[in-house]
Amino acid sequence: MLISYRITSCILGLIIAWILLLLIRGDHLHIKYSLLWFSLAIMSAFLGIFPGIIDYFGKLFGVHYPPMLLVIIGIGLIMIKILLMDINRSEHERQIRILTTRLALLENEKETSVRKKNYVQNDNRVTE
Repeated sequence: MLISYRITSCILGLIIAWILLLLIRGDHLHIKYSLLWFSLAIMSAFLGIFPGIIDYFGKLFGVHYPPMLLVIIGIGLIMIKILLMDINRSEHERQIRILTTRLALLENEKETSVRKKNYVQNDNRVTE
């Protein structure tokens, strides 16, 4: 295994972890969403230090070209991430519909109370 590949992979994992810490610290990324990214950074650094693990798991799962196992796992993680994003977006859309309905009801209630108030005031003027 090439030493430059190992160093590059390890440095890449550390850079990703550092950027994530900056994003969390600056309140640009919620901690809940950063867990997957931190695990990716740690895994990248770990595999850079111990690249033989890829070969071991490749042989264990019967993958003839072990680096392809990383590609397969990466695609699987991307699909899971997209699914979680769609679930989150669907929940937000549902919450927006509920809030829109509540706002419409409150506006209608406000208009009704203003009309009643105006009607009572006009009725009092007529009787005087």
